[in-house]
Amino acid sequence: MTEVRAWKVRAKFAQKTSQINQEIADEASTIDPPIPSSDVPVYSGETPREIVMLAWLKFEEGLAKAAEFAGMTSGGGPVFSRAKRFLPPDVQKRVRDLQKLRNEAVHMRDFSVSTESALDYARAASKLGAIIRHPAILMGMKNRYQESEASKS
Repeated sequence: MTEVRAWKVRAKFAQKTSQINQEIADEASTIDPPIPSSDVPVYSGETPREIVMLAWLKFEEGLAKAAEFAGMTSGGGPVFSRAKRFLPPDVQKRVRDLQKLRNEAVHMRDFSVSTESALDYARAASKLGAIIRHPAILMGMKNRYQESEASKS
């Protein structure tokens, strides 16, 4: 990767993670009762790529647990993929944004961002996970899933 291209990748990733963090903070501020602050796991010794991948895996596990709460435990493909469809549209967008950045980290051969940008990503994933685990979001997800299942009958 040329130095110019590497700089562009780092700048784009940093800008996008900052934007997603702000959007998630804005979303969290509209939910009542307030979302408690979420802890970001401590990463020591991991590369930025590893931080992004570990943060995504933790987020994905949380979404799978939310899907189980909603009753999505069998059939119809991976629980994670199905669960995304039953989130509010704005939350779905944030999930897609995080997933796109995770895909860049995994598939871009010369992925190189700062540790701080990777930690920003981890903070965004953690906060979005807290939003998804909020009772109002969980109940909405469960209701949308149950309505979807009932309409199939």
